[in-house]
Amino acid sequence: MERDTSSSFFMSIAQVIEKVLINQGYHLILANSYEDIKQEKAQLLSLCSKMIDGLIFAPTGNDYSYLKEIFPENFPIVFIDRKPATYSDDTTIITVDDSQAIYKVLSLFKEKGRKRISYISGIDDVFTSRHRLYEYKKSIDQLGYKKDDSLILIEKPSFEAGANLAEKLLSRGVDAILVGNNVMALGAVSILNKSRVKIPEDISFVCFDDYYWTLAVNPPLTVIKQPVHKIGSAAAETILKQIRENTRSINRIELEAELLIRESI
Repeated sequence: MERDTSSSFFMSIAQVIEKVLINQGYHLILANSYEDIKQEKAQLLSLCSKMIDGLIFAPTGNDYSYLKEIFPENFPIVFIDRKPATYSDDTTIITVDDSQAIYKVLSLFKEKGRKRISYISGIDDVFTSRHRLYEYKKSIDQLGYKKDDSLILIEKPSFEAGANLAEKLLSRGVDAILVGNNVMALGAVSILNKSRVKIPEDISFVCFDDYYWTLAVNPPLTVIKQPVHKIGSAAAETILKQIRENTRSINRIELEAELLIRESI
């Protein structure tokens, strides 16, 4: 299964952005780098040659000083979901704060008497992966759990990776799993079902992103839902404002993730 775990998430955001832009007489051009920085740079150069009016950008890496070589000063740019380490002070960044949702998940695990709380994640080469891992570790510490790095498994995100990592965790006696992205969660659920592990009787299970499949499995999964519509709306409205004013605005927009409690805890 595809490694680009974020494609459905960003397509949902793009649909919201497109609706807003079309109503204002603009068209949306989509490009997917598949988390490849070289492809990303090539696509940005191509977009620049098309004389685009503005850029809504979910970066792959951390260093974006090269943007100054591609786009003129004050060119309208809005970063979404991911915050590069080298962003400048004159940039708008729209991110999601999932710290409270992660803390709530781990608190619920503790209320249910879970002792070995594990975390499955994609590699930490993007802001969201690093941030979620940091918040997991912080919550583990705040809730008084003993630090155990053997319960944190990280790999390039894919269905197969999620399944393989979940299988490893079963041998380590975990009784709760939090998964940092949807495609790895699907792989993890598949191996739990194959191993006849009962959710939530044997293992509590929570993952990120509210997709239809999380409702279709038995039991329906508790999820951390990202505010897709708010991200898309804020990105579209901000880029339109920058285009109209012919300047790059300075804005930090942080939206809250939402915990949807179902039957898997």
